[in-house]
Amino acid sequence: MSNLSETVHAFASGTYLVTRTTQGEYVKGRAGPTTTTNFSTPLSVQPMSGQELLRLPEGMRTRETLVAFSPVPLYPVTDTVVPDVVTVKGKKYEVTTVDDWSSLGGYWRATLVRAER
Repeated sequence: MSNLSETVHAFASGTYLVTRTTQGEYVKGRAGPTTTTNFSTPLSVQPMSGQELLRLPEGMRTRETLVAFSPVPLYPVTDTVVPDVVTVKGKKYEVTTVDDWSSLGGYWRATLVRAER
């Protein structure tokens, strides 16, 4: 198997700030305090192609969307997980989906959607 994480480093468009929020434990039905961690990582950030945009749900097609190739895992939004937020050129993008290619290529492919907040 090839490890392409070095290729991600070689073709990185920059080093980007990632904000990761960890949800607190539930105590008596209430969520506890959240913890926020910031770290920097090299990413290859690219515009999404027209064909990829057509595969998105209709409500997301009008939002600014990017693709990022990462040597480290990024966490997408789920019912129980707050998504990672990547800052690109001063704009904040939420990670909405992640394709795990770590076992075959040593990288992760993430879809980033401009945060509405």
